[in-house]
Amino acid sequence: MIRKPVCLFLAVFTLFAATGVAHAQKVKVQLAPNLSNYNVKEVAILGLANTSNESEADQMATHLIRALNATGKYHFVTAEQFGIDAKRTGVSVEFDRLRNTWLKKRVMEPEIVKKVLAATKFDAVVGMEVSRWEKKTIDPLEEGTSDTSVGVLVRLVAQDGTILWSATENKTVQSEPYIPNVRNAGGEAVTQGNVPQPPEIKKVAIDIANEVTATLPLIKKAPPAQTAPATPKEDTPPAPAPMDSSSAPK
Repeated sequence: MIRKPVCLFLAVFTLFAATGVAHAQKVKVQLAPNLSNYNVKEVAILGLANTSNESEADQMATHLIRALNATGKYHFVTAEQFGIDAKRTGVSVEFDRLRNTWLKKRVMEPEIVKKVLAATKFDAVVGMEVSRWEKKTIDPLEEGTSDTSVGVLVRLVAQDGTILWSATENKTVQSEPYIPNVRNAGGEAVTQGNVPQPPEIKKVAIDIANEVTATLPLIKKAPPAQTAPATPKEDTPPAPAPMDSSSAPK
């Protein structure tokens, strides 16, 4: 009677070991209520704020930019080219302030956005952040999983400072479940078997970049409402001419 539940447990364990488990919050999206008032074609990339305290997380910029371009919805210009355009058009000081404020505070000042984008002829600007970049390996004496976690934010801001689109996600992918095989060696616990490694963080980063950018809307100004042409009135027969009283029958 004891063996049945054990076999069932082993079967479930084998299934998880073969597949692994991903836990992700759904992408949280914020959209401006008046998107139809904007027409976006040319978008400048401002840069990536790395608040994860992991220098390796800088690669998230590459994954996000590649995913943004893959949507095919806008023409994206690199942060380097954006800076060159700002210098050429005389707004390099404002560009530096815009970039530094985003990298340090994750905000964009509307008046600075307007001045820089108006000068450089961009319709909108994108700011990015990677806030989480973690790999945790399970303790060999504990039961559980090794985990990989990535968190990102991407925001699209119009020339007038309106946040057109903002998307955030925190994604955790787990290894196969681990159960320590412990034996006692002279009163000391010794593990047998291999501890699973956290899932590859680059793959998790690419997946989350694709998931977040998949929510990017196509922002195109609605065409002006057309008034229906007036329906022509049916021709009415002309009114009869008044009769001459002299010719009227008597």
